[in-house]
Amino acid sequence: MKHGMKSRGQEFFSLAMGIGLLLLAGSGPVQGAGKIAFLPPALNFDTVPIGESASVGLRVLNVGDATLLVRGLSLAVGAPFSVRDSVFAITAGDTVEISVTFSPSEP
Repeated sequence: MKHGMKSRGQEFFSLAMGIGLLLLAGSGPVQGAGKIAFLPPALNFDTVPIGESASVGLRVLNVGDATLLVRGLSLAVGAPFSVRDSVFAITAGDTVEISVTFSPSEP
């Protein structure tokens, strides 16, 4: 499920996934609008032994009519999850795949 709101030329998005909340923020002139979407809607890491890691791809889509600039991504749940490739631009109608990693450790 995604949510979005605008505030002083900035758009803020959050995506509820099985792993927590992915929070994104961006800004730019309002001459068209990039619109963000994610696939798949939930990530499944299967079974990952403690001390090992597993990564899965998350597609970030721009379903708007202008370039979408992503200046950073972070996961609200933090460790043991991490995200790479967090600065990129997506032209209208294009997709970028990022990697989300799960690295469980002892409590």
